[in-house]
Amino acid sequence: MYIVNAMAYFRLQFPDVHFVLCSDDTTWCEKELGRLPNVTVSKGNRSEVDLAILAGCQHSVMTVGTFGWWGAWLSGGHVVYYPTPSVVGSVRAKRFKASDYFPPHWVPGSG
Repeated sequence: MYIVNAMAYFRLQFPDVHFVLCSDDTTWCEKELGRLPNVTVSKGNRSEVDLAILAGCQHSVMTVGTFGWWGAWLSGGHVVYYPTPSVVGSVRAKRFKASDYFPPHWVPGSG
């Protein structure tokens, strides 16, 4: 799973890392990732509050979408991103150019 692999990457880089998960599906986050060590699921906030939380983080595991992208961009630091955000073979995938979206210092994750 991409997110678990990205978290493992950050655990190796920063042994005292703590993850804050902001999502529109906090039930899934709690079920799938909330049991992992050093994880807090942000719940009950408006979107702009969650974006401010992400912006205040030192590093990011970016998920697909503009919300995750802006959170990663605003946080600075290390960013791990999902390398294939489009369905393989789709019109979007054929037009997608990673360098248009992901700065060269961001790290592509693995699934």
